[in-house]
Amino acid sequence: MAGKENKEIPLSLNEVKKRYKKGLKERKDALKGISLTVGEGEIFGLLGPNGAGKSTLVKLSLGLSGPSSGDVRLNGLSPKNPKARMGVGYLPEHFRPPPLVTPRAFMRFIREMGNGPEGYTPQEVLSMVGLEPSAWGRDMGKLSKGMLQRVGLASAFVHMPRFLLLDEPLSGLDPIGRHDVKDLLLNFNSYGGTIFLNSHILADIGTLCHRVGILHQGRLLFVGTIENLYASTGKDDIEEAFLQVVKGAPNG
Repeated sequence: MAGKENKEIPLSLNEVKKRYKKGLKERKDALKGISLTVGEGEIFGLLGPNGAGKSTLVKLSLGLSGPSSGDVRLNGLSPKNPKARMGVGYLPEHFRPPPLVTPRAFMRFIREMGNGPEGYTPQEVLSMVGLEPSAWGRDMGKLSKGMLQRVGLASAFVHMPRFLLLDEPLSGLDPIGRHDVKDLLLNFNSYGGTIFLNSHILADIGTLCHRVGILHQGRLLFVGTIENLYASTGKDDIEEAFLQVVKGAPNG
């Protein structure tokens, strides 16, 4: 029974540390003993200033990098195990698709390269993320940042995932685009999908997430609901509460 329960946890980290080499002797601790669980059907938002370690945590969660110590489990398995990544969609922070390839061709390639279900057609998934049909056949090097962000989201959705890991999914989108993407994510969640996301756009995090974590200088300073965050800081605004937690943390 314990093994079965573990497999139902989309993501768990236990005392995870990540240290990077900066020179022959110097080391940089990007993550300092992170323990975190993301439950099935949850939208979890990770907040933190630049350099806090958010993207490092996402890469460790997907097996794109290994921890220096501690344990990471994706769908109950090591992220290095290809079976762990089945049913998982990913959007990196800096989505850089081939500039001379069209969104339609890129979606076709991503779908054919997948190791899961066949998924959506290019037309279906590009429509889902709100990319105008006039852009489907244009080289991606000619698209705006907002259009490219929609293509990146489409690539995360194309295989009909159960779990999304999104690194700054709202970056580059105008207010209408952010509204559309939030609706898309909430709809995905309403059908039981799990989402882990990083974002600098605090107001959007407040309306999307069931729980949030605040990461600063490689340490997880807070995990809980927005209501818990307000209660613990005495604030009723997510930006003010975030700043109080971060500025009140000891250095190092």
